[in-house]
Amino acid sequence: MQDTIGPVLIVIDALDESGDRESRRVFLKILMSRLPELPSNYRILLTTRPEKDIVDTFEGQSSVLCKRMEDIDLESTNQDISVFIEQELAGVIDLNWCGQLATKAESLFQWAFTACLFIRGDGEEGLDPMEQLKPLLSSAPQSSKLELLDQLYSDVLNQTFKKEDATRMKRFKWIMARVMAARQPLSIATLNAMGTEDDLPDVGLIIRPLGFPVAWCDSA
Repeated sequence: MQDTIGPVLIVIDALDESGDRESRRVFLKILMSRLPELPSNYRILLTTRPEKDIVDTFEGQSSVLCKRMEDIDLESTNQDISVFIEQELAGVIDLNWCGQLATKAESLFQWAFTACLFIRGDGEEGLDPMEQLKPLLSSAPQSSKLELLDQLYSDVLNQTFKKEDATRMKRFKWIMARVMAARQPLSIATLNAMGTEDDLPDVGLIIRPLGFPVAWCDSA
């Protein structure tokens, strides 16, 4: 391996979402067996849910430092979230609102990230950031972080696809029925080729606001 001057950080995010236990078994084996071969200036930061096979692989290893969610300083996390929200929404909304958003996030970066995308509108024309913000702040408190995320996604969907907009709701249901029923991910090109009941020229008009990755949506 070619020498690199200075520290090198390799980030592996959401390892638990890389596949089932069987598909990641080889990767985990290689990762643990080859770690000692890395130069001393290399570090790996890995995030994951505590799936049993992953925990069994890393727990007790002298070269691995495990940090669970309950071990992380929430005050530091909340400060990081506040800075993130202020940077993401600078020039979009009055920064006085950012503190309320950070409190609403309840230490969840995923909530803050999704909320900022929604408030900014991500290039969608005709969206008022304050109109996007208010439903998020007014939603009822939730008893768990999972319910907090569920409520956020529900608020975003209800704001993006209003029930009183019969045409858009009809298109949303038609397209999502095919996305969810497909055995393999379908590209926008494939979904367009399947057509819609009202000949919508581009199903991306419905897909893109849902936040699917560009590579998934636009692959041929």
